[in-house]
Amino acid sequence: MSSFTRAAWFGGVALAAVLAFTAFGLGDAHAQAFNVNKFSCSSTPFGVDIDVSGLGHTDLCVIGTADITLNCACAGGGGNCTSDAKKNTFTTSASTSQDLQPKNGRVTATVTIPFSATDSQCAAVLTCPSGQTPRLVSDSASEDFQLCTSNGASPCGCATKLDDITCLSSGTPFPGKHNSCSALFPPV
Repeated sequence: MSSFTRAAWFGGVALAAVLAFTAFGLGDAHAQAFNVNKFSCSSTPFGVDIDVSGLGHTDLCVIGTADITLNCACAGGGGNCTSDAKKNTFTTSASTSQDLQPKNGRVTATVTIPFSATDSQCAAVLTCPSGQTPRLVSDSASEDFQLCTSNGASPCGCATKLDDITCLSSGTPFPGKHNSCSALFPPV
């Protein structure tokens, strides 16, 4: 191969490298690869479990909202609800926005929406006759969570969405004696 041919061949290879670099750009050469290893509903009420790696120094933001239905009834001292018991069903909502900072490029956490379903919420919406107490019979919730890179605002907001999930939860903290209270709220 002549020196002219060799120079043309090396020049062509160099030109191809420059064109490839220009086509893909410097940004793609340094693109961050976020690995969402886990983003699932938690066994913790109103929560989601997170495991994301490859973050470098990038913070995550988890935004969660919950629509919660509470079924309340007046129960007697023996734990019974009569068929004519006073009852009330009401809905409420709760939300969270949490910034999570990586340690060694990784975030593992459980994020929960701050809400606790209790009898005191029933007492606020239900007046019971003498000798009866407002009780939280059952609850259900639909919780939407969004996982994204943080935009740096406070509270955190979403810069780039990585994943989202809807979790459903329900409970019957006070079914009443022989399910007399839960029978007041038939399944929908």
